[in-house]
Amino acid sequence: MEGNFKEIFNQLDRKGYHVTDGLTDTEISKIENEYSISFNIDHLKYLKTGLVIGERFYNWRDFSENNIYKIKKMLNWPLEGILFDIKNNLFWYNKIGKKPEKLENQIAIFSDWYHLNVPKLIPIYSHRFMPSEPKRSGTPVYSVYQTDIIYYGEDIISYFNLEFSLNITKEVVMNEGENKEPYFWNDLAS
Repeated sequence: MEGNFKEIFNQLDRKGYHVTDGLTDTEISKIENEYSISFNIDHLKYLKTGLVIGERFYNWRDFSENNIYKIKKMLNWPLEGILFDIKNNLFWYNKIGKKPEKLENQIAIFSDWYHLNVPKLIPIYSHRFMPSEPKRSGTPVYSVYQTDIIYYGEDIISYFNLEFSLNITKEVVMNEGENKEPYFWNDLAS
């Protein structure tokens, strides 16, 4: 599958995107520590192959105060959007249990449950995300705007083909790593 990632960057470069070298293990470690995140297998392979620098891409190498703020804001984007829908659109995830009467209890219960049970979504481009879990190849990409969550690719290759009109032929790969699903995000995705 490594060839797929190289081809993503080759095609993006030909389309005029600013492509730089991939992240090193040291850089990945620094990023995961700074943001308290863990990349899934495909996201990690993608970032180690290359990095696109541009307006709606995330520059993981930039540790300026403004960029750290931007990335942290996007890491909180999914939860903040769901809380907005709890407050304003009567959203409730029934698998947590019965919806409490008081809004402050809804927010507290959902937030606690979310932090304990839901894999973090890590931004790729704009409001497109990959979950940190499962730790296997073939993890979906989601478009996330509040509780309007859409599959934007069955995996990272499908995502780049769709979002950027690329023509990457996927190599057939057996799933590597853990085989658990990001159930919460799948439940909300349409």
